Amino acid sequence: RDLLSSSLVIRRGRTLMRAVVATFLAAALLALHAGPCAGSAGASARGRAPRRRAALLSAAHAARALRGGAAGEGDVEAEEGAGIDESLLSRLRVTVAAEAARDASVVELGSQTLGSLGLVEGDHVLLRAKKQRTTLCVVVANEELSDDDARLSSVARANLRLEPGDTLLVSPEREVAEASELIITPLASSLEGFEGDPWLDALQPFFKDEMRPLSKGDVIHTPVGGSHVIRWKVVEAEPGHCLVSAQTSIYADG
Repeated sequence: RDLLSSSLVIRRGRTLMRAVVATFLAAALLALHAGPCAGSAGASARGRAPRRRAALLSAAHAARALRGGAAGEGDVEAEEGAGIDESLLSRLRVTVAAEAARDASVVELGSQTLGSLGLVEGDHVLLRAKKQRTTLCVVVANEELSDDDARLSSVARANLRLEPGDTLLVSPEREVAEASELIITPLASSLEGFEGDPWLDALQPFFKDEMRPLSKGDVIHTPVGGSHVIRWKVVEAEPGHCLVSAQTSIYADG
């Protein structure tokens, strides 16, 4: 009886140790993906993705071996299907370029970066900065940009609290729904000196015949009357990241 009890204790200890080591490996895996990509300054985004993928699979194999499963090369396909979240492999860290994009709804990326993310011009991407700040943009290819750079509009920079040289994550948004409703309010300071109708003169032309990507919390800029710009805060959007279409119900508060 004593021998059986000791055997059970040893087995439980081994199981606990495997679970602890597997947990540490999972934490290391997340840290590896979240941090900047290793490599020389000239390495392309296309070259970084395979290295990260190999590292992810290697860690997954090690964790599986600790749990008692096989860890050989023949298990790569099984791990890719069962143990690796493919969405984690379809985003890249880029640097804000010095020059700004002209269109507020656009982010410009290098052609190789588009290929690495499986994107074409006109697709939508989610831009993520520090403190979980996000905004939705339409992607455009720019042959002049390096693979590590992204050209954002001054409006997108302000929404994400970014400056040239800062880094952000770019991830594809394969399916973006049209907004069912939008609640938006003008910022009082931007109405000073304006005597027209903000809705008719500024907001309506901004959305007319456009499928504008928007995110809850964005501040949008609508030019009117030459040099005047009225700024609007997106108070509510359903869903939170969406496209504003002719069918969207827009409520201008204030």
